[in-house]
Amino acid sequence: MLQICEGSGFYSVQLSS
Repeated sequence: MLQICEGSGFYSVQLSS
């Protein structure tokens, strides 16, 4: 599962199986 969260001036990427 790939989750990408966009915030104020940054990207948070979480990758989990």
